[in-house]
Amino acid sequence: MTFFSGTYGAMVPIAPHATVLFGGDMMFESYDPYDSQGEGRDFLFSCIDPLLREQDAVVANLEGPITPNPSVSATSTPGTHST
Repeated sequence: MTFFSGTYGAMVPIAPHATVLFGGDMMFESYDPYDSQGEGRDFLFSCIDPLLREQDAVVANLEGPITPNPSVSATSTPGTHST
């Protein structure tokens, strides 16, 4: 357990803690994170990189895979499925 010096030099315990950042419903269907217009893979989250690195853990819901393969769903018709 960690302590800090409180009022009049008293040792006060600090409760252990962790920071967790949650994000959700990230959809990259129409965005190619592998290309990023020549910026490289790190470009996708570069604007929030400092925020992400400050956390002990970051959890996000990715709605679909990030892949260099062509999209299968971009040309699909709602209500149908491929075999």
